[in-house]
Amino acid sequence: MKLELQQMAFTGNYNGCFGFATDVDAVVYLMLVNDLIHGLCPEAITIGEDVSGMPTFCIPVEDGGVGFD
Repeated sequence: MKLELQQMAFTGNYNGCFGFATDVDAVVYLMLVNDLIHGLCPEAITIGEDVSGMPTFCIPVEDGGVGFD
């Protein structure tokens, strides 16, 4: 059995990362939770692992991002 590893590189096209297959409800939930955490405890740091290349992952919610630090 031969195992082939497929390498993926970011092409600059965000359609593959954030398109019709994106669970928008999940993204909105993360935005709401991050906004709530930072509102209640401004010194809190939220950490998320982004494996999709979502460009707004670490931008504050008030600036249109998901809100992770």
